[in-house]
Amino acid sequence: MSELKTAVLYGSSRGSTRRIVSGLGAHFHFDYEVYDLRDPLPPAALADYELLLFFAPTYGDDEAQEDVEKFLCGLDADLRGRFFALCCPGSSDGYGYFEPGCARILRASLLERGAEEALDAACLDAMPRLDRRLLERWCRAVDAWVEERCRTRTP
Repeated sequence: MSELKTAVLYGSSRGSTRRIVSGLGAHFHFDYEVYDLRDPLPPAALADYELLLFFAPTYGDDEAQEDVEKFLCGLDADLRGRFFALCCPGSSDGYGYFEPGCARILRASLLERGAEEALDAACLDAMPRLDRRLLERWCRAVDAWVEERCRTRTP
């Protein structure tokens, strides 16, 4: 598979999302760079990537995790020509629907900056157990999207 510069960005307060991200190598058949949003990352650096994969849980009353919120507040990059996909673990308890707020918050912020959504968000029920089947299906869809993009894009 030809190279598609990909960044995996995640926020994790209690380690659950970090564990999901650390296991991605078993699912993805392409190279990617990982960024913990607690660490300073110049928002303009996102323009170096064609695909941005965000792993961000929802906390509290339909809110983005603190590191993700802080990152988004500083995001001023022009992301036209970039694609994104979202994986938002959380608990379906307390949500009458299951697309936690973080997916809506991230999507709106990235679309506003010109990025295009490559795939539907994976809103994973992660409590009391991670919905591994949904995570695996989403990872296969990301893998297939990357493969197709590499096959059809012009250099």
